Amino acid sequence: MPYRIDSHATGTEAFDRLVELGAIDAEPSADGIAALMPDTVTPEQVAQALGLDDVRVSPAVARDAGSVWILRPRPIRIGRLRIIPPDGPAGAGTIRLADSAAFGTGLHPTTALCLEALEEAVSIVVPDVVLDVGTGSGVLSLAALQLGVRRAVGIDIDEEALRAAVKNAKLWRHRSSRWPRPSSVASATTAG
Repeated sequence: MPYRIDSHATGTEAFDRLVELGAIDAEPSADGIAALMPDTVTPEQVAQALGLDDVRVSPAVARDAGSVWILRPRPIRIGRLRIIPPDGPAGAGTIRLADSAAFGTGLHPTTALCLEALEEAVSIVVPDVVLDVGTGSGVLSLAALQLGVRRAVGIDIDEEALRAAVKNAKLWRHRSSRWPRPSSVASATTAG
C-alpha cells in the first residue's frame, strides 16, 4: 500500500530523486516536498536518497475506490469537461467534485474513457435521459447533464458512494436537483 512522506528537502534535485525512486505523486509543501511512495521503497531509502536523516511518514489517502493515489484533488480536463475540487472556480463545462473515496474522480482511465464516450455520444444525439449504473461520485450523471441531457439517474449499492453523489449534485448548481436519501439500492435523479 502506498504511503505519504513529507520531507524538508527542496528543489528540483530532491523532486527528481523522488521520481527516480518511483514516486506516485509529488509536489512542493509548506516546508519541503510531499510525495506518495510505493511500498516497495522504504522510508529509509527515501531519506537516504534525499540526504536526510529521516522523513515523516503517514498513510496515503486513496481515491476512486483505492485505485488512484494522489496527494490532493486537482483540476483535470477531459474533452469539453473540466473536473475541479469544490473550491475551484466554476465555468462552462465545469463539474465540482468533493474529495471522497467514491469511484469517479476522472483520474482513473475507465472514468476518463467513459466521459470521452459520453461526450462523443451526446455530440451525435442528445438523449432525454441517461442511466448511470454504479454511479460512484455521480460524475457521469453530472457530465451528462453538463453536456445537455435533460435528466440523469444514478444508482449504486454502495451507500457511501450515494452520499458522495448527493454531495456532488449539491455542488453542481446549474440546475435544480432532487436527490432521495441513500438506501441499500437507491437512485439519484436530477431533472432540468
